[in-house]
Amino acid sequence: VAQLQAWLVRNELWLAFLLLLWPLLQFRQEFERRLDFDEMFTFHISAINSFGDMLRAVPADGNPPLYYLLAHGSQQLLGMTDFAVRLPAIVGFCVAWLAIYAFVRRRAGAFAALFALFVFDNAPLASYAFNARPYTVMLAFTLVALLCWQRATERESGRFLPLTGIAIATAGAIASHHFGAFHVGIPLMLGEAWRLLRTRRMDWPVYAAGLIGASMLLLTVPLMQGTNSALLTYTKATADFVGRPRLRDLTAYRDMSDPWLLVAVAIVLTLELTRSRQRTRPDVDTCFASHEIVAAVGLAAMVPIILATTALTTEYFASRYAIGSAAGIAILAGVAASYAVRGT
Repeated sequence: VAQLQAWLVRNELWLAFLLLLWPLLQFRQEFERRLDFDEMFTFHISAINSFGDMLRAVPADGNPPLYYLLAHGSQQLLGMTDFAVRLPAIVGFCVAWLAIYAFVRRRAGAFAALFALFVFDNAPLASYAFNARPYTVMLAFTLVALLCWQRATERESGRFLPLTGIAIATAGAIASHHFGAFHVGIPLMLGEAWRLLRTRRMDWPVYAAGLIGASMLLLTVPLMQGTNSALLTYTKATADFVGRPRLRDLTAYRDMSDPWLLVAVAIVLTLELTRSRQRTRPDVDTCFASHEIVAAVGLAAMVPIILATTALTTEYFASRYAIGSAAGIAILAGVAASYAVRGT
């Protein structure tokens, strides 16, 4: 095992590069296909030159303006092509991928970080890396906020950059998708609540950074209300609407990771923890702070959270709305791998 870990460390960058290529090759047919119906909205709204006209158009598509602005810039550079309008999603996926790696690698070894990436790569929703919609961009900002929060909670001073990152990334997630507020807010709030229980100390700079980023809601909430009046009134009035949230939609977790892979992880982790309890001196521990694990659990729980939210509000659920669960599961898989490796 020690030799394997040494080999992983020596070849870590190459292995990481191959893991980044894997989803890009796995879903290459998504890159080659023509724009679908939803992507056509993105294409045409992004082509609008006036920001004011763009803001008036976005409620008809149901998303905040950030992705359209990014795609507009991409169209200006690369022309009015399918690739140009999909480029922000591709970049967003890569940033999310790097953030997962950095988050896990900071606390655990190469094996845990690479395993987290492997789990993330095998999520069927990784195909949205090639979809001209804001889901991977929202996920990228969410994970950057989580990464900056990890850095900010490590120390008492010299936190200006990570706190700034929390504010900017929080605003970016909210400006990317209306469910961005849930994706970035719930993990951070749960993690901070756990920190407060453990330390009995209020971390006002972190709270302030989050609130500054959350002020983006002042722009997005009116757009959300416009979407409700333009689209969701009709979906809520349709009794047999296909997107109506139902309890069986919890099966959306099948889109978040390979279920057999997670079963294998659960078995290995259970055996390892059972073995550690039988020792006179348990030596299996994780380098992750407990509040980081709680935040990852909050992110992994996006499926039931978004399902319940849509049941009470829009009455329109799709598994892609909870894409953060794929990242949360990947991080928790990295945590599990760190347990297993440290116990050998």
